[in-house]
Amino acid sequence: MADYEKAIALVADGVINGVPLISTRLGLDEIEQALAATQDSSTLKVLMEVD
Repeated sequence: MADYEKAIALVADGVINGVPLISTRLGLDEIEQALAATQDSSTLKVLMEVD
């Protein structure tokens, strides 16, 4: 099992809470803001929400 598969399983099983790892949640219409956020050193993860 690859490392990313183990990580996904840990989050799915509730062993790791992934919510604090998301720095920003943005819609696809905010793509420019999302890309800018990735350049900020305080950003860990940007989540793009698709409705």
